[in-house]
Amino acid sequence: MTLEEKIEDFYVNGVFDIERYSKSNLLKMRQKYIEESQVAKISEVLNNRLEDEIYNQIGFYRTTSQALDKQMYVAQRFSELTPWATLEIGFALTGKNGVVTDMELPYEQTVTKSTCNGPIFHPVVKDPIGWGHSHGNFSCFFSSIDVDSFEGRDGSLESFGILNNATISFNGKEIAIQKAYNKLVAAVVNKNSSKPYFRVSAFQHKRYKADGTRLVYENTRKIFVRDTKPERCGAKTGDLSVELVDDSLAAFVDSGQLDRKMIGTDDNRMSFNDGSYLYQHYKNGREIPKYREDYATTETLIKRYPGFFIDKRVRKAPVVTEEKELDLKDRVRALEEHYGVLKKEWQEKYDTLERKYLELEKKMTKELINETEKKIDEIHAIVTGRYVQDGKRVYKWVDRFKALDDYYNTRKVGIYDRIKDIGKIFTENRYLRRKHKETIKQYLDYCI
Repeated sequence: MTLEEKIEDFYVNGVFDIERYSKSNLLKMRQKYIEESQVAKISEVLNNRLEDEIYNQIGFYRTTSQALDKQMYVAQRFSELTPWATLEIGFALTGKNGVVTDMELPYEQTVTKSTCNGPIFHPVVKDPIGWGHSHGNFSCFFSSIDVDSFEGRDGSLESFGILNNATISFNGKEIAIQKAYNKLVAAVVNKNSSKPYFRVSAFQHKRYKADGTRLVYENTRKIFVRDTKPERCGAKTGDLSVELVDDSLAAFVDSGQLDRKMIGTDDNRMSFNDGSYLYQHYKNGREIPKYREDYATTETLIKRYPGFFIDKRVRKAPVVTEEKELDLKDRVRALEEHYGVLKKEWQEKYDTLERKYLELEKKMTKELINETEKKIDEIHAIVTGRYVQDGKRVYKWVDRFKALDDYYNTRKVGIYDRIKDIGKIFTENRYLRRKHKETIKQYLDYCI
């Protein structure tokens, strides 16, 4: 019998018996059911908020430029030190507070063209927060083997990295989960200094669970991943931001020390599939390649891939000595004097050009006025019958209109200017307005 069917038993003749219902176990069962539903809903809300917090916490890959320089150097130099140019090499990423400040080469690993197997997180590696490797000549991305190694069977993500507690705000209260998840970062670089690949993953250990009317923790193994977009893998656009932080956090290691670590000794062995060790190749008389000065650095990547890095490094102002300050002041003074001379020269040139322009404008205006007045006088003479052509006075209106047409056609004057000239003469001459208004109108109509 369902809960609804049981409640129907308390209706007598259509009236609900509240007193009997309040004394029954059914009320307690319903209250428990409501409480359990509320706890289940709260656990769902808290788990969603926890997942949002974890996802937001892995939105940034933070590194010093010096740490990235060392990884790129190892990827480029390793291809020169080994007999084969395209081998991979693995290394641990170390740091604090989620910032990669250094990298550590493992004490032993076997390298091939597609793998680098060995205890990356060796007990002597201090503050490991991630794992990186090179890709030889290949572009930088995470292969299925990398995913399996980083987040799968060897338990790297589950065991290492930064262990985080989570604090969630709910109904005005802060609810904390101890050891909720740990975070691990990853980097892939290559010998060609192509666009690097970065990845931040989180392994969630704890989540909320409704146990009846109680809210308890339960173990979980959920993985969250955010990464950058690989350069040539056709992947969806990555949503991981890469920040460069101040190098004051970085630990400096010179290139010679890195070379010695890569070549190794009996205690630090880099081996190959054929069973040989890298140090043996140099013991047999093989000369170590000369160190080059043109290795690509983080600054190379910043120029090659604008917008890829968020540069948050602190730029220190250069130290200026008293001698250098005096030299700078002398240079500024010299520049100001030079600027003053140039300004004076250009001002003189400008004044000369402006004067010539004004003179030319005045001359052209005067000529234009004279030409306009002369034209009006000639037209006025034709219209008023004072115009003389071939020794005869043009008096008849038909002859006047013909003379006007000849005058305008010779000078290629348009209809608008003709009407304008005639209108002006007609406006200024009262005799024409009084005696020949209709005649002038006929001519203007003829022009139109």
